[in-house]
Amino acid sequence: MSLKTSKPRMFSTVVDVLSAIREIGTEYIDWSSQDTSSIILYSGIVEDNIAEADSIIQSKLYPIYGADTGTIFRPITPYCTVPFGHTSGSSSNTGTGRLISVQANYVAATPGYTAGYVLEFGAATTYGLLSTLEGAQTTTATSGGAIASDTSSTNGDVTVLAAAWITGTAWVSGDKLYFSYIDCYRILNMISKRLAASFTLNEVTVGQAPSESEIGRMWYNRAMSTLDRLGRPDAPDGMALTTLPSVDITPVQVDYPVDEWGIYDSSRAMTDRTTGYNE
Repeated sequence: MSLKTSKPRMFSTVVDVLSAIREIGTEYIDWSSQDTSSIILYSGIVEDNIAEADSIIQSKLYPIYGADTGTIFRPITPYCTVPFGHTSGSSSNTGTGRLISVQANYVAATPGYTAGYVLEFGAATTYGLLSTLEGAQTTTATSGGAIASDTSSTNGDVTVLAAAWITGTAWVSGDKLYFSYIDCYRILNMISKRLAASFTLNEVTVGQAPSESEIGRMWYNRAMSTLDRLGRPDAPDGMALTTLPSVDITPVQVDYPVDEWGIYDSSRAMTDRTTGYNE
């Protein structure tokens, strides 16, 4: 069984979470000095936190949208985040070229899998693609793609277009760019990323940097507040992912007010149905 068929779908990626906290993280979560294999295998803490975050999201939304079958939370065209590389530290890129975007491919009948990607140069103009989902995406870790031509991942989810490269100093073997392929609603990606980042910050900064734990709690509160509104789509301040499915979320209460003796009270008709009925 391939990794693609056994690994669960996720709303955010290791790249998303680490890029969100890389500016404030301690040496425990600073990935600027990590090599490619370390980033790909960073599942020990971050991917577990993403799985926990996604389980919270799905549990909250299940009563409204139903179980995630691969399309419930992903009926939209996917997108790729803007590629970035390290600009400081021992593993900063030597080349000064830029990749302004990566094309996300979409097949309606076959939703893709949200995944983080590492584009690693093997030479000045050739590179390979690695994914947190499936490992090597081309023939080897650092070859199979060329700046002069369009290059797609093996699974077809992403394509690096030749036209998206901005000319700069030649790349050097070992230079890396990071991006994510996101195949879910952007708001779910945001909630998942913030929840997982908050869990990570709180875990690695215990006794180290209290201010970072505070940021983790702030992100958690913001994410849960947004998720709470998604869980109340019919409320005045509620939010919905898209047009709601054909499920009945109307309260079963009826506007039939009664007094304390259980007798119908016509004077209270047309009042708030919840208060009237329950009383």
